[in-house]
Amino acid sequence: MINLDIKSAFDHLWHPALLSRLSDTHLSPSHISKYTSFLNTRLVTLEYRGYSCTISPKRGCAQGSKSGPILWNIFFDPILSLPFPPGVHVQAFADDLQLIIYGDPNYLTHNAQISINLIIEWCLDNKLTLSPNKSSILQIFCNEPTIHIQNSRTPCVEDITILGVNFNSRFSFSPHLNIYATKYSISSPDYAHLQIATTPTLTYAAPILAEAADTIAGKSRLRSAQRKFCINAIHGFRTVPTFTYFALLRVLPIDLNLKLLSSLLKPSPSLPFKTEDLPHPYSYPQPHLLLDLSHIPIPEYPPDMSYYTDGSKTSSGVCSGIFRLPSLPSTTRLESSISLSKHCTVFQAVRFALLTVLEDIRTLDTNLSIGIFSDCLSLLCTLSKHRFFHPIVYKCQILLHDLLPTRNITLHWVKGHSGIYGNCRVDALAKIGAADRSTTPKYKLASNSTTLTFLLSRQWKTWDDKFTRSNLTILRNFGITPLSLKNTHKRIIPDSAITTGFNTGHTWIGAFGHTKSKHDRSSCRHCDGSPETTEHIHLECPSLDNHRSTLFSNCIRFIGNIPNTVEELFSNKIIWSAGLTFVHGCERFSPSNKPPQITSEANTSETESSDTQTSYEPSL
Repeated sequence: MINLDIKSAFDHLWHPALLSRLSDTHLSPSHISKYTSFLNTRLVTLEYRGYSCTISPKRGCAQGSKSGPILWNIFFDPILSLPFPPGVHVQAFADDLQLIIYGDPNYLTHNAQISINLIIEWCLDNKLTLSPNKSSILQIFCNEPTIHIQNSRTPCVEDITILGVNFNSRFSFSPHLNIYATKYSISSPDYAHLQIATTPTLTYAAPILAEAADTIAGKSRLRSAQRKFCINAIHGFRTVPTFTYFALLRVLPIDLNLKLLSSLLKPSPSLPFKTEDLPHPYSYPQPHLLLDLSHIPIPEYPPDMSYYTDGSKTSSGVCSGIFRLPSLPSTTRLESSISLSKHCTVFQAVRFALLTVLEDIRTLDTNLSIGIFSDCLSLLCTLSKHRFFHPIVYKCQILLHDLLPTRNITLHWVKGHSGIYGNCRVDALAKIGAADRSTTPKYKLASNSTTLTFLLSRQWKTWDDKFTRSNLTILRNFGITPLSLKNTHKRIIPDSAITTGFNTGHTWIGAFGHTKSKHDRSSCRHCDGSPETTEHIHLECPSLDNHRSTLFSNCIRFIGNIPNTVEELFSNKIIWSAGLTFVHGCERFSPSNKPPQITSEANTSETESSDTQTSYEPSL
């Protein structure tokens, strides 16, 4: 892989060559005249101490302008079509140019030098120059080649970074993962960065990183970087297991998030359905097809033909409903229920109903007035939007563009369940069809949102299984898993260090093993010396009877009895609020419960002992 650098590429873009390229494109003469005027009539003026100098530049592409990048692409595009030898692949992004030479090792150097000479010759013809010092070679499973640029040998390097992705000679992406994890770890560790920096920073080039994240070292490196933000987000001890932090914050481990994004970009063949192919952005014609399309209220006089559309989804299936109500006696009614795959959404059903209606309108006479009535306002609004990337909407726009010049078609929004006969009838048709499981679906492609929901639920299930198999967290004693936290336990909010300490078991009570090693204290200082455990504080310690009476009264009220264990106490999500109120009120889980530091006989200075800090302080 050879990375080539062009000296001041944008500043040295030669205007005559650019204008020649423009004339070879399919641009209209008006566009070519516009860019010719833009390039030829530009002036640059320098004023200094009363003197001024004005020139008309013949080089340079206005950086920061709207047309600057595309003008450079038009100018630079012919370099991709040079007659390179076999086994040479050339790629470019703006002014970044790479050559990838593969094949017989005996001919690699020869083909590379020929390719470099072709590029040098093209650059000279277009007033550009390659920079030998900034160009580099990455050897991938081959011997070190000897390649010259303008009589200067191009150096070989250990790795090359292209568009933020690090490539090395072993074609391993672990160094790329380490670079981004290190950059992520030294940034500001606050909760905003947890939400904002996690996705764009560590998940950039997700399909590449997902492979490196499958290794044990990769998972450890990624989770270590993510853990720093989690500790500060919930004010926890540094000794808390990483799995607990991820569960309390309702976030996926970064390695699973990478796999999720990689699956979205490269859909897995294991999906139980096929996904819609979105229309390409450049497939939309210019100007916009439906500039003046809009919907109107219900007309005072009904049109010759009224179409009502609706969609429905139940546990049995998805269905589109169509009802054609004619005003003329010569035309018959049409009632139809069109079944869709169970993976489709209601919005797909509504859009497919409109598409079917438009295809039916093509078979009618051109002298009829036709009204299309729908209770889906968003569908009517999206029809007039340019580049709404949905295949069914795109087909509807194409059909409307073909039908509107020859047919009197109007769109109407009908408020749902407003008592209009046609609307009520089509709603019934859609619900009856959705409940019928025997019908073969006519549309089977799932939407991108369905794919995202399916892949996200699969990753959360994987995360939940890993959490359940681990014995590293006290949350499992409460019967809490990541899925239960995400779906039901809304009251467990890590809003303070006290709440976090109780939920994780790493807190200021004597039974916390790390405090015992520092203070040699496990017994309760407020009663007869029983071990100061979570069960002792909630159920036994006599000094907390006043606080406990309120807690137990709530237990009798909501669950009907006084629990015997902490797990039973917190098994009911309604009691969580009362339990956490007790945790805050008893002050046993706060730093005020920390006993005085035990000093050794060698430390005679009282000041030195008071200044000693423990190593188990939570990260606040």
